Amino acid sequence: MIACKCSNNKTYGMRVEKIDGDWVRTWAFKMDDRAAQSEGFDKLKISGSFECAPGYPGCPYCEGFSFYVCGRCGKVNCYHEGKKHKCGWCGRESSEFTSVEKLDLSSGGY
Repeated sequence: MIACKCSNNKTYGMRVEKIDGDWVRTWAFKMDDRAAQSEGFDKLKISGSFECAPGYPGCPYCEGFSFYVCGRCGKVNCYHEGKKHKCGWCGRESSEFTSVEKLDLSSGGY
């Protein structure tokens, strides 16, 4: 599981599974910060490509399928093209993003 923040600053969990050597997003669900921490999502370290499985519902708040990793704290947030973004975890604002095919994700503390 990867803990994510929607652009409305609400937390959700993104379930990922290793399939044929790649990480695949298979489900997403609403959760709060305390649940993310108690479940150990802050200890996760994964690397590779992140595809969507057929039927992946996207963010449970905005229904978005895109995300970005904050350049300051390294945590995952919803991404909406053409918008300025503010990281829901550390508050860093940015409107410049780089497209990548593979990511290294390390969840930090909450």
